[in-house]
This record gives sequence, C-alpha cells and structure tokens, in this order.
Amino acid sequence: MACKKLFSGVLPEITNYIIQFLRDHLRSLYSCVLVNRHLCWITIPILWEDPFYIMRNSKFLTTYLLFLNDEDKARLKGLIFPSSFKKPLFNYPSFIKTLNQLRMQEHVTEFIENLIDTNPLTTDFAISLFHNEPAKLLVLLSTICELLFKLFISNDISLNSLYIKICHSQHALNVMIFNEICKKPKFLSDIKYFTLDFDRSKVIPHLPIPSFEDSPSAITSNKHFTIYFIAYLMSALKYCSNTLTSIKFILCNFNDLPSLNGLNYLVHLESLQFKQCKGITVQVFRPLLDISTPLKIKTLTLDGLSMEITFIQSLFQKIGSFLENLEIKLVIERKIIYESIINHCNKVQFLHISEIEHVDIVQLFKLITHVRKHLKYLSLQIQNHRQPCLIESDYDDQQLRVSSMILTNLGQILPDTLKYLELNLEIDPINLKIFLDNCKHIVGLNSLLVINKSQNDIIFDVLKEFVREKKVTNFAYNVSALFSTHDYYGRQYLDNEIHPFVKPYSELIKRISNNNDYFEI
Repeated sequence: MACKKLFSGVLPEITNYIIQFLRDHLRSLYSCVLVNRHLCWITIPILWEDPFYIMRNSKFLTTYLLFLNDEDKARLKGLIFPSSFKKPLFNYPSFIKTLNQLRMQEHVTEFIENLIDTNPLTTDFAISLFHNEPAKLLVLLSTICELLFKLFISNDISLNSLYIKICHSQHALNVMIFNEICKKPKFLSDIKYFTLDFDRSKVIPHLPIPSFEDSPSAITSNKHFTIYFIAYLMSALKYCSNTLTSIKFILCNFNDLPSLNGLNYLVHLESLQFKQCKGITVQVFRPLLDISTPLKIKTLTLDGLSMEITFIQSLFQKIGSFLENLEIKLVIERKIIYESIINHCNKVQFLHISEIEHVDIVQLFKLITHVRKHLKYLSLQIQNHRQPCLIESDYDDQQLRVSSMILTNLGQILPDTLKYLELNLEIDPINLKIFLDNCKHIVGLNSLLVINKSQNDIIFDVLKEFVREKKVTNFAYNVSALFSTHDYYGRQYLDNEIHPFVKPYSELIKRISNNNDYFEI
C-alpha cells in the first residue's frame, strides 16, 4: 500500500527525492518511466537535461527536429519528416540544462551520416552530400546546429552549463550564436559554468563578439568562468563582480597585453587557476593585486612555464593568509617560491607539488614542516621529463636519488592527521620501508596512492603490510615503467591480498578544480 501511494504521487516530496537520488543512474530512470504516468512525468525532464552527453546516440535529434516550425523545416532541404511522426507529449527542448556545442556538432554529424541507413527517402540527398558536394555537408551541419540552438532559446530554457567553441570553420554559426544570446540575455542569466573556447586568437578580429555591457543581466549570475583566451572578455567581468568566485586561465597568452583591468572587480574571488599560460607578469595582473579589500582566495593553481617570479611573490603576499588549497607545477625559481609560501601561507590543507628536483628537497621539507599543522592532503611528484643534456641512465639515477631523499626524510615530518598521501616517485623498496616505518604515527590516513616509476618493481609486500596495519580505507598502486611478467602477477597477487582496499588510481586521485569543494576526484 505504501509503495502504491508513493509511486502514484500521493507522497510527491518523497517520490521526487527518490528520483533525484537516482538521477545519475540511467537504467533506473528508464525503468521509472515505464512504471506509471506520474513517475514518467517527473523522470523524463531529468533524462533530457544533458542529451548530448551520451555519445554515439543521435536518434533523439529527430525528436528535437519535430519541434521546428514549418519555416525552419523548409531550410532542411532533402530531409524528409514522415507524416507518421507527431509532435511528442513532452516539450523536450525545454528540459535541457547542459549545452555543449562541440558535442552537439558531433551528434549532428553522426545524425547526418546515418541518414542513408535510417531513412531511405533521403538516400539520394545524402549520397550527394558525401560524394558529390561535400561543401554542402558542412552547410547542413551548421544549419541543423543553428536551428537547434534557436529552438532551445525560443523555449526560454534555463541552462546550468554552456560550452561554446569559437573556430574559423564555424564562423557563421558563431556569429548566429552570439547574436541570439544578445537578443535573449535570460539565456545566460542562470548559468553557473560558462566556457568560451577560442580555437585561434586570430579568429577574434573577424568575429563580432557582442559586448555584454549592452545586456549586463546576462552575466550577473555566473558563478564560475572557465574561459580560453580570456583576455578578450575582461570587460565583461564587472557585471559578475558580486557572484563570480572562481576563474581559470587556460592556454592564455598575456604577452601583448598591458593589463587586465576587469580583474579589479573580482573582489569575491575564492579560486584562481593558471594552466599552461604565458606572459603572466605583475604589470598584466596589477588590477588584481591592487584590490584594496582583502582578497580571500582559498584555492590557487600555478601551472606554466612563463610566470614572472615577482608576480608570484606579490600574489602570495596578497592572498597567503587565506590560502588553503595550493597546486604548483613550475620549473622556475622554485626555491624563491617555497620561501614565499613559508613567509605568507600557514593555513594550507591541500598541497600538490610536481617537477621536484634534488635542489628542491631542503626547501620542500621546510615548507611541509611549516604547513603541517593544517595539512590534510599531500601529493608529491618528481620531475616528469628528461632534460636534453642528460642521457637516459643519468636521468634514471637522478630520479632515484631524488626519490630516495624524499622517502628517507619525509615520513617523520608528516602530520599525525594526514588523510591523503600521493607519491609519484622512483621507488626503491629499502627506502620505501624506511618511509613507511616513519609514518606509523599517522592515525587518520584513509587514502594512499603510489605511482612507481622504477623498472624494478618489487615493493608489493612492503605496501601490503602497511595497508593492512594502518587499515587504509582506499589504496591505489600504479607502475608507470615497463615491468616483467613476474612483476605483473605480483601486482595481481597484491590486489587479491588487500582487495577490499584496492581501487583504480583514477577514482582516488585528487586535484584542484573549479568545483565548489575545490577538488576534482
């Protein structure tokens, strides 16, 4: 009786809670659709929130195209809409929450390729596209994407995530998208994740990108901005200064820019990430450094080859007292960087450092000792590329030397309350035994991840004993070098012995992201 009431809609709050709990389990949701009308009505919208997520599944596009008006259908010359196809009961275009332009184009491409097999009436048309007039194929692709985009906007959808790719080959489509956004600022008003990916910076002068100054409401609610080549959009930041908390610079070249004036509006920024950028200087980021109010950035990623050391020092001085999550992947002036962290940062809980060399060891240990009071997550990785001046054997010796220095001296300075430890080293079993013996004071470790770069992979028993003794909840082990058949079976034996603890490395690894919890798992 209780189940009957539940699934018939008598208890809507509980029913909705159950469906929301199952939202990531597609098979269960599909089953709910078949139970009764009530469950169908509350499940269908969830299934259509991100239809482009599932690859190699373009059949649903036919459903979308049925919602086009006669004028738009006429633009799809050669595509036949059978009279037996009636408009569905649900308004499927209104349900979409995540729209990725790249995925949409991939699905449309597959949809066109399947025309011959799925609709014989379009055979002649499709053959002409693929064999005689390939230029028309691109036109049809762009046309369908344009019509879908307009269809979504006309349904007053409220997106959570939007990804747009700007590339030269899709010039007309890009212009249409931006024009439609300007006409309907509500389209962007509730977006949390907005990504503009510029394929080539030379495209920008030819693309009439609208200024968001004309429709500030389109951007005032954005909480996260992930923008490739963001330099072209700095003027828009003033309209989201009260809500924008996370910004990520990826593959940006700031060499030709005097300064990024829009940054001075980001007074509520909590996460700042630089990945593979060039030309990062004090001059360019002076507006951010000159913000008069305290800049309470908790999460920082520094990953790149071209960063002015003065900027890094100034940034740590500005935000160091608030910093909790820090990821560093730099090959410049690391000693100075470590000193700056020690001088200004004392609340770091998450620390990831890569590209470690033997000259860094002393300062690295000083840094870990300095932050150990709050440190909960630690990830260390030795240098991951061989310098041109080193032959392979010398490089391996250097890797082993650095790893040995870390293993023999790290354990005793780790905090008792460490929860997560990730080591990407060239591991010698003797040094590993020393390290694990020095870690016996740690009482809260629940995740241990080890990548062994050594070709002599014989550390299974050592790890097995430690995992058992410390009752580590989550354990992952990987070998990045080639290993023998004997070593391979040794790994299988290790997994069988401690099977309850073993998980794939990819499931346990933690990195800073722009998510609310700042970790990407």
